[in-house]
Amino acid sequence: MNSIEWHENNLVNKKKYYERLLAELESSLFRLNNVGEDIYFSEVQIKEAKRMKKPKFDAERFLKKKENAIKEEAQVKEIVWK
Repeated sequence: MNSIEWHENNLVNKKKYYERLLAELESSLFRLNNVGEDIYFSEVQIKEAKRMKKPKFDAERFLKKKENAIKEEAQVKEIVWK
């Protein structure tokens, strides 16, 4: 049998661990969302380049002025890649 103090300490440690896991999860979800937006933006760049019959394009410059709007569109559509 363990003392009440032991159980209280155990509870405190569980709560700290929970908070650490939650912070890691939130960070991972943020990174995942950013990668998803980047994927969507790349798909839009490629589709638009094909539509314009461009044989190649600079990914760092093509459609950059529209990048934020395109990435916001990805958030609205809640796009998921598998």
